[in-house]
Amino acid sequence: MTLRLPSAAPLLKPTQTAVLEGIAGFVPPDAVANDALPAAWDVDDAWVRRRTGIRERRRAAPGVTTGDLALEAARRALAVAGHPLVDTVIVGTSTPDRPMPAMAPRLATRLGLGGTPAWDVSAACSGFVYGLAAAVGALNSGCADRVLLVTAEVYSTLLDPQDRSCGILFGDGAAATVLRRGARDEPGGVVALDLGSDGSGDELIQVPGGGALERSRPGDHGPDDRYFRMRGREVFQHAVTRMTQSAHTVLKRADWTPEDIDRFCAHQANARILSAVGDRIPVSRNRHVTNIERVGNTGAASIPLALADAAAWGELRAGERVLLTAFGAGLTWGSAVLVWPELPRVPRIDAGVAAGADPAADAAEAAVLVPAGASSASVVGVAGCGADPMGSIADPVVCVADLAVCGADLAVSAADPVGSIADPAVRGADTAVCVADLAVCGVDPAVSAADPVGSIADLVVSAGDSAVCGADPALCGADPAGSIADLAMRGADPAVCGADPVVSAGLAASVTVPAVFVEPGASAVPAASVADPAVSAATPVVRTPIV
Repeated sequence: MTLRLPSAAPLLKPTQTAVLEGIAGFVPPDAVANDALPAAWDVDDAWVRRRTGIRERRRAAPGVTTGDLALEAARRALAVAGHPLVDTVIVGTSTPDRPMPAMAPRLATRLGLGGTPAWDVSAACSGFVYGLAAAVGALNSGCADRVLLVTAEVYSTLLDPQDRSCGILFGDGAAATVLRRGARDEPGGVVALDLGSDGSGDELIQVPGGGALERSRPGDHGPDDRYFRMRGREVFQHAVTRMTQSAHTVLKRADWTPEDIDRFCAHQANARILSAVGDRIPVSRNRHVTNIERVGNTGAASIPLALADAAAWGELRAGERVLLTAFGAGLTWGSAVLVWPELPRVPRIDAGVAAGADPAADAAEAAVLVPAGASSASVVGVAGCGADPMGSIADPVVCVADLAVCGADLAVSAADPVGSIADPAVRGADTAVCVADLAVCGVDPAVSAADPVGSIADLVVSAGDSAVCGADPALCGADPAGSIADLAMRGADPAVCGADPVVSAGLAASVTVPAVFVEPGASAVPAASVADPAVSAATPVVRTPIV
């Protein structure tokens, strides 16, 4: 017998709750399209799409763990939130790196948050909503001021190579949200929650082996019991019923109606379940948030991964009322509602990740942090990008918090390590005013040698050093539009300014040159963190502290 609160029962409604202030997702680079599924499964693209709505799913590379995906998603979400002080870490997963210990303490340590409370939530595909409830509880109780909630799965490690019914569905991925204590009525505030479970259905979705049950009864289990099993037809019926009921319950608790919902994001189980639940609430299809076609079913990560994806593409707008609902093994289910907040730009979940990246290579960079109080706008050198291939150029923490530009052209970055960080588009998003000109800046060894401290690519040196900027008259004259002499530099150095009559005529010497480049709204950062081929090579990865 399942004991639950009556659907209309009011929960305690404190004035404070969890408020969303950052979100990001991450999927591995290896995409497995329907046509690339094992031939033994005897499936084709049309067959899979018709039954699931999935075109491709992502697979983690050998050696890449759930913790590695969680780490990357967490870094991105913290960057979106502006690297606030986080004092609690919660991880939701059904595919932990080990049965024991929990993943959250290790993740916290890898993020530089060692010593903070950290624990795991195991509610399968309902893990995000359950984790959200745990975060609300921690914040309302005063145990936490700001929570990092990470959900991550590597289901590919649990899939039976002979089981096409599950193999076509599941993908690997991770998502993270940063939640602070705030008011229920402010944008981003979790307005209401609903949770439920029914253990009588525990065998509908399970991994039968691998736990204490198998160890205590070894004769009852075989090698195949280590694989994921699901009774799809029964799961479909339960999922549709439970998510619909839970959605109605949470709407009542929030005093909302289905007509109030601007965006609806359900657990990305399969397209038919999403449509069935949406029709029963009801929420029109054009208000659904979904990315299952491109990533498959990513378990506990699916809801925040879909939200992060939609936010990155501009499909979620501040002020929209959002309904979330999930269903998973246990059986478990839950729903939540919130008003979407205004967020900084969210990186694409699949942006700038090179195939074959090794996300585990983070030990060196985790040990070197920018001193407390430094800005998150710090840029690391080329050597740093190589030290963390998974984050590298594509990581907003690493590269000027400009993911779309910084990781837009991996081929260029690899071919020109000097130019990759010194790209004018990266260095201030203004090619006209930027110091670095790939055609000139840092490419001329003679010029670089003239100023071993930072050559042309260093803002501090270049801005006021006429000896460097004008060291090569032929070079300066080679680009009448500007070449080495940045517009801002030219204004500060009449000698250089005179070398370019086109710019000289239009620019007075009163133009101010900043000591270092700083992202808009950020504080100054050490000059050594700006792209400098000489310095970067010897400088380990520098990250902004989160503690």
